[in-house]
Amino acid sequence: MNEWKPSLAEGLKLLSIAEKTADSKKFTGSIRYNLAAMGFEKCVISVCAINDTLPENHTLTDLMDILTRFIPVDQESKMNILKYENVQMLCSINDYQREMPSDFDTNNFIESTSHLCNKMACYCRQSCTVEV
Repeated sequence: MNEWKPSLAEGLKLLSIAEKTADSKKFTGSIRYNLAAMGFEKCVISVCAINDTLPENHTLTDLMDILTRFIPVDQESKMNILKYENVQMLCSINDYQREMPSDFDTNNFIESTSHLCNKMACYCRQSCTVEV
């Protein structure tokens, strides 16, 4: 029943790095964006592990679709993530696409994914308070 723990810890760590490196010369906006995207994916996978499922693919749309099956996500939060779907479609089956996100977009994406990952962390911890 603890399969979700490593994924959640890794996701939160990646998001923390993305947040803390805003002023770093070594971490471009693209790197920080991708750290946040990987962190978000890891957090979603932790929710999936609890519910014995996986997303169809690893696009932001697929991750959001599986997440909202288990956790209510308000429309604004959902749109704050999905509006970045076309920035870097690295996991798209049909359309590989990569753009450089602006600093504003990077920071907004990190803030939005962090908000939802904190919500996922609460969900995971509450769903697994009784160990089997």
